[in-house]
Amino acid sequence: MKRAGPETGPPFLLLDGFREQDSKRENSLAGILRVALSSEVRTHLRGQKMPPRTTVGGDMQQVLWLDGESMRSREFPPETQEVVSGVQWGSPAEVFSPAYWALQLEDSANPTHGYISESGDLVEEVGFCLLGGFSVKVELAEAYHRRLLDEGVYSDASPSENQIFRLLSEPAMVEGRSARYRFPGQRAERLALAVPAIREDRFATTDAQTLRRNLQTLKGVGPKTASWIVRNHLGSDDVAILDIHVVRACQTIGLFPARVDLVADYDELEATFLDFAKGLGARASILDAVIWNHMREFSPRIIQRLT
Repeated sequence: MKRAGPETGPPFLLLDGFREQDSKRENSLAGILRVALSSEVRTHLRGQKMPPRTTVGGDMQQVLWLDGESMRSREFPPETQEVVSGVQWGSPAEVFSPAYWALQLEDSANPTHGYISESGDLVEEVGFCLLGGFSVKVELAEAYHRRLLDEGVYSDASPSENQIFRLLSEPAMVEGRSARYRFPGQRAERLALAVPAIREDRFATTDAQTLRRNLQTLKGVGPKTASWIVRNHLGSDDVAILDIHVVRACQTIGLFPARVDLVADYDELEATFLDFAKGLGARASILDAVIWNHMREFSPRIIQRLT
């Protein structure tokens, strides 16, 4: 962490001024103000009306914060204790540290908001996830997903590629603005192939690994997209959605190496992430969503400045 302050006094982490061009939401992490890393730490964290107070008593770290009208608290292991081999808990006041992510899990009222389709229908989940990813913002994917749903594309046994292309080519309102989908031709082809295929018996399984393996036989579905579908459909904690935001967060704390090949290394990185979630005492699916929701607010430049 970048710290500043007099050497004789408590060190400070300065985060002022990061809101201007690096966040679009009032309650984003860019609203963090100033953190004093001493025996008593005060910071404004996402979605809280009062700043939590962190105290160190003995070897444990304790965080107190106001949740509505109730005071809540949680103890964390010592900063130097390892969550997994080579990765220390750190302080809850250190942005992007393991302890920080564990605290966000406590404070996250709806950690998967804006991240997953909530219908639970496998055809719809496949459609939603095929529309997302590859730099397509989730809000844009959701808008076109709703359009395809309203037009009956997912309920059609064999939807027309031309119909899907037309629906994806027309502009949609996203966050009050007219926007266009980036890949109408490519995704129309993939959806036209996937919607009828997904009704085959081989996809009627509740085993996460089997379903993910079968999903990867669909055109355009790699391990990340397949994991996303599986997590949404089965509520599984046996897979991880390792997109660029989650990977950056894991690299920041030293969980992942600086350079990764998601195609070649996905299984190994996923196993590491799942072990990390267990070390935090968290559901992997919720941890994944919380990290993603936070990290997507920041540019790589700001992440570098914060760490």
